[in-house]
Amino acid sequence: MTVLFFSDSYRPYVSGVVTSMDVYAEELRKLGHRVVIVAPDYPDVAEDPDVFRLPSMPLPAYPKLRLIAPLTRRLIKQLLDLRPSVVHAHSPFAAGLLGLYIARAAECPAVFTCHSIYEEYTRYLPALSQPLKAVVRKYLVHYCGYCQLILAPSPHMRDFLIDTGVSGNLEVLPTGVDSGVAHPPARRGGRSGKAFVIALVGRLAKEKNMDLALLTMFHLAQGNGKERDRWRLLIVGDGPESERLHNLAVELGIKSLVTFLGEVPREQVFHNLRLADCLIFTSTIETQGLVMLEAMSMGLPVVAADSPAATALLNNGCEGFIAPPEPEEMARAISRLAADRPMAARMGAAAATRSREYQPSLLARRLADHYAALLAGGSPQANGTPQARTPEAGIPQPDAPSALLSR
Repeated sequence: MTVLFFSDSYRPYVSGVVTSMDVYAEELRKLGHRVVIVAPDYPDVAEDPDVFRLPSMPLPAYPKLRLIAPLTRRLIKQLLDLRPSVVHAHSPFAAGLLGLYIARAAECPAVFTCHSIYEEYTRYLPALSQPLKAVVRKYLVHYCGYCQLILAPSPHMRDFLIDTGVSGNLEVLPTGVDSGVAHPPARRGGRSGKAFVIALVGRLAKEKNMDLALLTMFHLAQGNGKERDRWRLLIVGDGPESERLHNLAVELGIKSLVTFLGEVPREQVFHNLRLADCLIFTSTIETQGLVMLEAMSMGLPVVAADSPAATALLNNGCEGFIAPPEPEEMARAISRLAADRPMAARMGAAAATRSREYQPSLLARRLADHYAALLAGGSPQANGTPQARTPEAGIPQPDAPSALLSR
């Protein structure tokens, strides 16, 4: 099969969506399929025969994100010349709309993975948050109506989509982590030192609730000099909240205990996790919590704020602790790990074992089977209901992407 992945972001941008695409693309290629990722271009990015770059411009508020520029008919033809067997959208917005158009023109199935609860991003416009949530939900339901298969990375996300009004062919398919590659050959770094090192990994954004990690560190660092110096927080990632989080660390008086590493390649994420004794996971809106799975594959216990993503991956008291999203409660759970290193080691081993349930090769075979089932079922019009839906005002239609197409 030739599969086109469509996304509104891709490398060098780092995110869970990008990681998921890379993991699945690599495994599908091992199975003999061709995967081409269709995504925005970035300045000075190296050419890659498996990546089709779309003209784009930086988002003014966050230049690392790109807006797809109007496309030419020549670019549309180049995409159709790839003769896709399946179109798989990893975003429902500009690139996702283009994907639907290509699927319709190529008469092939359209698949969509809903990686995020997109309405949560309306918090960046607080005055319009509530009305925008309703618009985003309506748009998401409408978009899914044009897809022959909708994939959710967790049962929680599947239930959310059903509650939102999405119907049709809906399956759960998480992203995997290859623990055989990721797991370190030996325990070292913070685990063998005097300090207890807590890792926080992810995009530094408002919806990730990363203030909770710094406030937790503040509670841990209360006490005399010796007690204070036993704690370290390692923050791996970058994002729009970076400067504010730096300032918060200063305000809390814990700047000397916190190291901001910034954005690093995925391989370096694993390297830095080797320095840690546990992972702190603060987000309560994640659909899968891929970074938890990555840390678990390294043999790290996890202390996670109570959330559907945490309860899907962790058994409280087995692979780590699930705590209420309050600094005092998170600090109490981390203190228990630090006070009982044998227990922390047992939890880390249990976490590594649990992560092996998410082998990318097995999950990629499931994805390929989904594709094959759609292709065996005939045309996308026969499998889905796009022609039966009535277009709604203000929502672009996949068979007329005039907002994307430059004449």
